[in-house]
Amino acid sequence: MTDILVLTSTWPYLEHHHHPQFVNLLCRRLEKYHKLIVVAPYIRGEKPGEGEKASLFRYCFAPFERLTGGDGISTNLKRKPWLYFVIPFYFAGLIIHCRRLIQKRDISVIHAHWIFPQGLAAVLCKVVFRSDIPLLITAHGGDLYGYSEGILSRVKKWVLNRADHITVVSRAMETYCLEKLGCSSEKLSVRSMGVDLQNTFVPGNCRHDARKIIFLGRLVEKKGLDVLIQAIAKVADQVSGIRLDVIGGGADLKTYRSMAQSFGVSEVVRFLGGLPNNEVPLHLQRAAFAVMPFRVARGGDQEGLGLTMVEAIGCGCTVIASDLPAVQDVIEDGKTGFLVPPENPQALAEKIIRVIRAADRGEELCPNARELIIDKFDWDNVAKTYADLLHKLKRRP
Repeated sequence: MTDILVLTSTWPYLEHHHHPQFVNLLCRRLEKYHKLIVVAPYIRGEKPGEGEKASLFRYCFAPFERLTGGDGISTNLKRKPWLYFVIPFYFAGLIIHCRRLIQKRDISVIHAHWIFPQGLAAVLCKVVFRSDIPLLITAHGGDLYGYSEGILSRVKKWVLNRADHITVVSRAMETYCLEKLGCSSEKLSVRSMGVDLQNTFVPGNCRHDARKIIFLGRLVEKKGLDVLIQAIAKVADQVSGIRLDVIGGGADLKTYRSMAQSFGVSEVVRFLGGLPNNEVPLHLQRAAFAVMPFRVARGGDQEGLGLTMVEAIGCGCTVIASDLPAVQDVIEDGKTGFLVPPENPQALAEKIIRVIRAADRGEELCPNARELIIDKFDWDNVAKTYADLLHKLKRRP
């Protein structure tokens, strides 16, 4: 059986770590259909748990291997600008490691998650070593919407044009690829990542706290937590006992803490940090509402899809989210959740108050939301679509 080489910068080194797990969860299900070799970077200070199932590559002297891990490459570069000097070594380490695996194993397809750095490294590997192995690139959001100016924009177009197929996780990203990057529609398709809606993100046995709101996501500009804090200050003036639990870490944590204090809601807003993945469903199952105030960040970065909305709906939460193109793949206003204009604290506050008061009156909010998203986002269905695509891309004898 030929192997599929999966390239990723995000891999759960510890079983209960807070790193995103969607690549790992996809690979687990793809193993039913294909034989995989996962390539991931070594992360300084981590002891491989699930990471033992990946082929880890080293890319620099141990004290400088800090590019990945934590809150991701972009956040790490923001916190430690000197890490930009490590990037060439990262590419070199990844390319050399891939080359060795290609020489030793019968690789039929390369599946690179993210355009940068994995997609670029895969293309360079194909070009430098004149490989004809089919390449699938999956873009997740920030890698597509970011890097929209200058030489990196041209490099992004070059990488995507060299891929044999591109998958994006929302229809909005598909439109961006066609209109902004000139990608061919014949080699472009929409295939989201998934959520375990059968066993993990399910309604709990406990009763939802009608005054508890959840924010779930990294504390970065495009997630819009500052808009939510301003809205909560308005909600707290009219609704007693309100509480906002913020789950997620990021470079701007101190900024948001100070903001909550300046708006007088420091006792209302709890910052829980980045929780282990297995604890997130427990919090969602106890909350009545989840609010995702996404926005377009400076530089153009925005949400690729927002699987946190799917996770919340799976646990029985009513979701309120910003009306952005990618969000509409998940939220149909009034059916699977509620949409509000982005970057509008007043409109968001009014929607939160209306939803809370409707729940107080016993009105059923989006009663069939969970059933409406299962076919599209449950992992088993998502993995089958990727398995079929990889089978089509495999080299024939």
